[in-house]
Amino acid sequence: EFFSNIKNSKCESHSYYQEWDLAIKEKNTDIDVPFSSLSIAQYMHNRIPKSSIIQFSILHSLRVWNLFELDHSIECYSNVGAFGIDGGMSTLIGQSVVSNKLSFIIIGDLAFYYDMNSLGIRDIRNNLRVLLINNNGGVEFKLHGGNNEEINKYIAAGNHFKNAEGWANTCGFTYLSANSMNEFIEKSSVFLSESESPILFEVVIKDKDESEAYNKLIESNKSFS
Repeated sequence: EFFSNIKNSKCESHSYYQEWDLAIKEKNTDIDVPFSSLSIAQYMHNRIPKSSIIQFSILHSLRVWNLFELDHSIECYSNVGAFGIDGGMSTLIGQSVVSNKLSFIIIGDLAFYYDMNSLGIRDIRNNLRVLLINNNGGVEFKLHGGNNEEINKYIAAGNHFKNAEGWANTCGFTYLSANSMNEFIEKSSVFLSESESPILFEVVIKDKDESEAYNKLIESNKSFS
């Protein structure tokens, strides 16, 4: 509403907005990075079907995907009120059962683990798509270096979760998995298409590659030291 009114106002110059718009457009997100949430977002952001719904689970998924532009017909949501870990998948499932749109969630293994019981809801429809980024715990706590062994043990809850295949199959989902970017690209067309069952696509990523990819993109776009 704010920007609509600015656009329709009698002001002839919007230099503040234009300066920010130019700065954003000058950023380069098309750089070579390891297999990670970032490389997946690079590939997927302009392939998500128009008029879809996307739920971004806290916090790494939201931060990474916010670096890329999505088609304006796509509805984007995230449970950011208290930056809580729980409930993102339940929220998306609730949206999907009252919509005919393809409904995606980008969720890490820790957030998935907190909310995995929601896959057992009996009214789940075939338009649900879960992109599970299995990067061994809360990668949010590992982005800036440090001893991952200590962080996993006391903070990030690493090594707590193996994979979602058994639970996904039990709940009637089509289960896909990928351990490399090439494998992800190969299977992504199925994930992005209509299907006869909901789909869970689990991507196994090294937490160190997550950190390297994100920091590499941020460093390459810094305007100041």
